[in-house]
Amino acid sequence: MLGEKFTKKGHRARGKADRTAIHSVANTGPQLKRREFFATSSLDSKGGRGFDPDDISGCELWLKADAITSHSDGDDLTAWSDSSGEGNDITVPGTAARRPHYKTGIINSKPAILFTGSADEYLTTSGIGAIIKGGVDFSVFLVVKPTSVSTNNQLMFGSSTGTDWQAASSASSQNKLIMGIDNASKFAVYGKDIDSDNSIGTTLSDDTAYVLSCAYDDSANIMWQFIDGTQSDKETSYESGTDSSKEATMGAILTSGRGGTTYSNEYTGYIAEVVVFDSVLSERNLVDMHHYLGNKYGISVPSKSRY
Repeated sequence: MLGEKFTKKGHRARGKADRTAIHSVANTGPQLKRREFFATSSLDSKGGRGFDPDDISGCELWLKADAITSHSDGDDLTAWSDSSGEGNDITVPGTAARRPHYKTGIINSKPAILFTGSADEYLTTSGIGAIIKGGVDFSVFLVVKPTSVSTNNQLMFGSSTGTDWQAASSASSQNKLIMGIDNASKFAVYGKDIDSDNSIGTTLSDDTAYVLSCAYDDSANIMWQFIDGTQSDKETSYESGTDSSKEATMGAILTSGRGGTTYSNEYTGYIAEVVVFDSVLSERNLVDMHHYLGNKYGISVPSKSRY
């Protein structure tokens, strides 16, 4: 154009107004937030600044121990609010002896909830039962630190309609989701029938923090599982149970019967964070979540997470 200035290479030199316009677009709103996140999320020490799980659509449950207030080290847990905004707060047992404990400085100097593996300690939350069942997609992320992996059949998070997860052995079984430890110290994800709907990862170690996650595509009957952001298994004929009446549970399986409530499959170790989505996350969102949790808790995760 007439009167425009050009550089030696023939490119039009941008004026101050041009630069200001471009700068304002790149440094406002979601673009800035995502740019700030990726500037700090690639396994550096600063953490996932500018990103949190409810930036992703469909975040239905977000429990983080570092959001718990009015608790001191060793206290019985009395409340744990859902940070997703969906109101799926934790319900603590009415019997004080069955409440797990709030502990400080457990994973990367952050607090976590301790389940001792005894005294029938557990937690429940309503509103999630319809999400972690057959007929829908879901993605679940846990930050845990097990302390007794040699014991099989430990429920970290999920929901079972059987007396325990080994009872799920027929077509009529309605287990929805079990995430925990089984099969000789391995990370296990089970669905409707434990004999056929199972995903077994690699061996876990005591006193080691992990990001454990899974994603379920209901229409394709595929379950992916990840350990520290790396795919540890993929099951292509996986089916989740369809019973939505059971609440999501942490720490133990609860079964009601004529003799009262039975508590089984207790978990021994810590849980620091739980996030549940009502979809199979895209690979980009999967990376965001693994980086967010890895950076926050000092757990090494890869720069890419792929299905």
